[in-house]
Amino acid sequence: MNDSTSISYTAAFILIKLYGLSLDPQLHPLIDQKAREYYSQTVYHLPFPLNLFHKLLQHIGLRKLATVCEDAILPGDLMHLVMRKKYIYEELIRAREDGFEQLVVIGSGFDFAGIRWAMWGGTSFELDKSRTHALKKKLNRMSQFDLSGLWYIPVGDNDTDFNRLLNSHPYFDPEKSTLFIAEGFLDYLSKAQVKQALQAIRSTPARCQRFVFTLFDFDAMDSLYARIIRDSVAAVGEKLGYNIGRAHIEKLLAQYGFIASNIVDPEMMKDEQLIPLGISRPLFSDFYIVRAESIELPGFGILQPAESAPNNNRLFERDLGSIIKTS
Repeated sequence: MNDSTSISYTAAFILIKLYGLSLDPQLHPLIDQKAREYYSQTVYHLPFPLNLFHKLLQHIGLRKLATVCEDAILPGDLMHLVMRKKYIYEELIRAREDGFEQLVVIGSGFDFAGIRWAMWGGTSFELDKSRTHALKKKLNRMSQFDLSGLWYIPVGDNDTDFNRLLNSHPYFDPEKSTLFIAEGFLDYLSKAQVKQALQAIRSTPARCQRFVFTLFDFDAMDSLYARIIRDSVAAVGEKLGYNIGRAHIEKLLAQYGFIASNIVDPEMMKDEQLIPLGISRPLFSDFYIVRAESIELPGFGILQPAESAPNNNRLFERDLGSIIKTS
């Protein structure tokens, strides 16, 4: 990501794209009303010249032209953003129904998830660069949302020690069940940082953990599309990192005490969301939304990676061990 003194332009342009998409009535069933209000207010208050998009995208002709250009350059990008937000929103609802009490959003950018959770009366923590937080605090003060349960935790460059950051915050409660979300975050990390992030999340002494994240498989993606994405990210001073890949994600999760309980692929997204609404817009073919659950090891403290874990735990051997051997 870019340095700590400037905002993430990748995050800003994702926000602007979502604002433009939220103005399309056909997509309203996929983007809830509060999120649409948030996108509008936040883009309106972005620094100049980014805030000009608020008025420009209100013109149907310009919005259609922008959509045509985007779909011509990178077909599927816009709808993949809508699907990301839709399924993350559903994961928030699921976690709330399952009794989760805390939310941690890693690499939050201008995301709405932490705000949504706080609006429901939960406690949420957003981890991101201090400059992004400063701007987001300013933007949120201008909104009508109740943010009494939302806390910002600044993260330094290349800092993946989320365990330390959370445990040093006075309002993070290790006794509460915690949902972690990393949307569009792991793709920017090196291989070592991905492993450090998983270890840090799993080491956080929360009573129960769930980890929801998005994943691109750049090796499986059309090489031209992959190159365009990488070049687009590089154009705003940022860089994509290690490609985990769909084929290896379950093994990697198992090594750090997680098991994938749900993986949503683009075909599922089409069948569940787009086709019923008669939407035939292009959608990326190689991105996924993963829900992973922590595996409890009774009688032990912090769970160690699978290869060094005790051999006398049958649940561990059956669920995690089988994945490691077969992946």
